[in-house]
Amino acid sequence: IDEEIRETGSYTHTLEEIEHGARMAWRNSSRCIGRLFWHSLTVIDQRGVQTEAEVRDALFRHIQLATNEGKIRPFITVFPPEQNGQKKVSIWNHQLIRYAGYETEQGVIGDPASLELTKACEALGWKGEGTPFDVLPLVFQIDGRPPVWYELPREIVKEVRIEHPEIGGFKSLRLKWYGVPIIAD
Repeated sequence: IDEEIRETGSYTHTLEEIEHGARMAWRNSSRCIGRLFWHSLTVIDQRGVQTEAEVRDALFRHIQLATNEGKIRPFITVFPPEQNGQKKVSIWNHQLIRYAGYETEQGVIGDPASLELTKACEALGWKGEGTPFDVLPLVFQIDGRPPVWYELPREIVKEVRIEHPEIGGFKSLRLKWYGVPIIAD
């Protein structure tokens, strides 16, 4: 470690060090109920990504592995560290799966927490259908280059219908939500 720091000015952590650090950080995160499963967190090392396609594929893979056909598993994908104060990979989405939010004359359609990201996606050329459950695309940048966006393949987005066991009319609301809240930003 000392030699690498002397030669390069920094140190590249081993996968074992990253796994331990990520698990400890999650275990000590008081705002996350999921932290109870800190010991089973799996780290996906993506520090070698160079292209937008590689980042996209890593994020799609993360969603698939974490969703696990509805049997949620804890994962973290680690991208390259900051260099000279700039993130190598900057993800705009707060969560990898999130519904769009649209301001209309009748009020907000969709997720009000996503209004700003929805506008940014539209400015980049994305167009949703204007429904309450339009899944936003992934938006990210590499090395400060212009942002790119990618639609999420429908088959990797697990959604859960929300119903009530006693109130029959609840089903007519046709509510749903995404199954895995994957924090990203």
